[in-house]
Amino acid sequence: MTQAELVKAARKKRVETHPDKFSGRNISPAEVDAIIERSKTVGHAADILCDPVERAQYDSEVAAWKRKQKAAAVAEDQLKYQSTRFKAYAEARDAAAASQKR
Repeated sequence: MTQAELVKAARKKRVETHPDKFSGRNISPAEVDAIIERSKTVGHAADILCDPVERAQYDSEVAAWKRKQKAAAVAEDQLKYQSTRFKAYAEARDAAAASQKR
């Protein structure tokens, strides 16, 4: 996606979520607050995506987060493996101890 297409899509999304689009409708105050928060979130995201410097920083933060998640998953897998291995060792030890008692 080119920068121009990105800016165009961001503007379109801002217009879709702008609180003024919902004026005149019979909605609760809680819904109004949710609409305003969504509009702020979309606006902030659009600002980040439309600015090349902020976009690069965001992309690097996302990449770092993904690396951290992957490392955590690998560590969890290793822990499960070690736990399974220890369990098998303990079962074998107990079986050997039981057979020696006979």
